[in-house]
This record gives sequence, C-alpha cells and structure tokens, in this order.
Amino acid sequence: MYFWIHIVPSHSPVGPRFMFSVANMQGPGGAAPYVTFNSLDSLKVCLRSINVHDEHISEMQQVLTAGNAFSLQNVYLTDENLRKLGLYVLGNVPERVSAISAVEGMELDSEGVERLKRTNGRRPEERRAETIQAFEQSRNRE
Repeated sequence: MYFWIHIVPSHSPVGPRFMFSVANMQGPGGAAPYVTFNSLDSLKVCLRSINVHDEHISEMQQVLTAGNAFSLQNVYLTDENLRKLGLYVLGNVPERVSAISAVEGMELDSEGVERLKRTNGRRPEERRAETIQAFEQSRNRE
C-alpha cells in the first residue's frame, strides 16, 4: 500500500529525537503508532531499508536540520516493511481488526465477522458504506 511518511523533530535533554509515523494514502485504514529515532543517522538507515531514494533522504535531512517537520508521500510499503519499522497498520486484515477491537473492549458479532471477511479486499469507500448501512439497520431494529 502507499503511505505518507511523517517525521517530526523534537528536542529532549539528551539531544534531538525524530518521531516517525506513516499514514495510509488509500483512505482510512487504521492508525499506526510512531517510532522515535535518537539520531538522524539511524533514521537515514531506516529509510534506506525501506527503499526511500537518497534524494528524498537528503531533502529530509535539510528540512529536519532546520527544525521543521518533513513529509513524503506515495511511499510503497509492504507489511514486512511496516514490521521492520515496528509499525502496524490496521488495513484489511481481519485478525488485526479483532485484536484492536478486543483491546477497546468491543467484540464483533457473527454478522460483523462475516461482513469483515466478505468486504476484505474491497476499496475503503465500499467497506465503509457497507458498515454504515449495517449500523443503520441495527439501529432501526432497536
């Protein structure tokens, strides 16, 4: 999937830090935590590991050195790339939806589980429309 990469510099008593996160460009796909890098060098190594071009890395270094946030769009990342970074994106994986729902104290009913399986792989707009329709139907039954 294609993602935005966002990097925000911050300062701490022990030196500069860089908060790194990604956002799904293909519509709502869940949230990802951020990863903090303690040096610009370790951040550059990370970006090279996910095949970000050196010209973008140089631009990023200039922007961050000036104390500004840096964003890069249309970066193709696989689940393996995200795992390397320590980031997990909800996406279309039913197991992740169930795990996150459980943490939030929610549980999908059998219809929700079936709908999730049935809509896996569809465009986010189609999945969202079907979920909203199911919610409205359940609210009308009450």
